Amino acid sequence: MLRTCILSLFINKYKNHIIYVHNLSFFDGIFLMKIFTSIENLLVIPLIKDGKMFNIQLIYNDIIINFRDSLLLLPASLKSLAKSFTVEDKSIFPYEFVNDRDIYDLDYIGKVPLFKFFTKVTQSEYVNYKKQFKNKN
Repeated sequence: MLRTCILSLFINKYKNHIIYVHNLSFFDGIFLMKIFTSIENLLVIPLIKDGKMFNIQLIYNDIIINFRDSLLLLPASLKSLAKSFTVEDKSIFPYEFVNDRDIYDLDYIGKVPLFKFFTKVTQSEYVNYKKQFKNKN
């Protein structure tokens, strides 16, 4: 799915566009590099400064797209940035769940992870989050 999504960006409409990814230098960048490098004929040029990958330039069919780390530009959590820019933040994420790769695969399909895998989330937020997935496959 991600591979198809990435390839769909390589049209003239998106030529020379920049896509910001919060935390590209760490988890997200490593995860995306696995996808990028699996695509034939895609030239991948990571730019690293001070040990942090701040940009990944992709070239495919003469179309250039750059992925940049927004966390390096705006060093705050997405939750606090949403508040700062008065944008409603509706999402939470089980970061501890995906960090435990010895137990869970990144392509996990199943029930909402247990509350203990969510950080900086109240029990009420967790219950409301779970309700979004009730009776859905």
